[in-house]
Amino acid sequence: MEYLLMMVSVLCSVTSSVLFRVYSNMNKNNGVSVYIYNAVGTVLWLPILAVVFWSMPGAVWTQTAVVYGFVYGATLFLYLFFNCKAMTTGPVSLTMMISASCFIVATLFGVLYCKEAITPAQITGMVLMLFALILCVNPRFSGEKLTKQWFLYALGFFAANSGIGIIYKMFGSASSGNDYDAMLIVAAIVATVLYLIFAKGEAIKNNTKEVVFARNKILILMILSGILTCVFIRLNVMLSAVLPSALFFPVTSGSNVILCTVVGRFAFGERLSGIQIFGIVMGLCAIVISGCL
Repeated sequence: MEYLLMMVSVLCSVTSSVLFRVYSNMNKNNGVSVYIYNAVGTVLWLPILAVVFWSMPGAVWTQTAVVYGFVYGATLFLYLFFNCKAMTTGPVSLTMMISASCFIVATLFGVLYCKEAITPAQITGMVLMLFALILCVNPRFSGEKLTKQWFLYALGFFAANSGIGIIYKMFGSASSGNDYDAMLIVAAIVATVLYLIFAKGEAIKNNTKEVVFARNKILILMILSGILTCVFIRLNVMLSAVLPSALFFPVTSGSNVILCTVVGRFAFGERLSGIQIFGIVMGLCAIVISGCL
């Protein structure tokens, strides 16, 4: 059942990424702030998580959930902030690679801090997945100049993304499993407030009248993305506590990049090189080795 839920999580994550790409294409004039886009999404978490919380027997509010909720909400915001800055100041391919490679930190944390066992097959799969990610994003084909500014943003992105994986493991170890939704409710509130503050600051900086709210198609994208994000994050919090780090983080991270690369080819007409196709095949082999051997 855990493996099936992990597949659902990956599919929801990939679909959410595709919706964000559609939003970016529709929002060429920057009429709808990316902070507003994400704020609407996290607001939608609240009714979804509230229903789940009240329908689950034994669900409780704990001090641990509140503390981790504040930390996780702030980390989610930092993830978006550094992601957007790195994407706009440097090569997208290298930024994607940095995002995907963060699974190494979370995996090592699970093995070293949480004392999780790791098999030779999982080590092999993790190494293959790393090489597959490098081939899929093709950083060497990016001819853009790397700046100190981009490096600092990318470093912050790497730290925030790695921190999310560590928070998953630490909260999973500290929680009894009946306060997951309480933690995410707090995180959604914290992240939403930060998104709105920065959206307002962005409007003031750009001397716009006010933050433009979305209508029509972009609003639909916001709603769908918010629901999908809530689903896969809720699943990830649960799954990271019950699945080995050496399996969960490489497979979910690698699958996201590989599937996004494939979707980019067929949905957005992005061309795949022979190296990228080889990387996809290698990634699929890594998933099989990590999960089946």
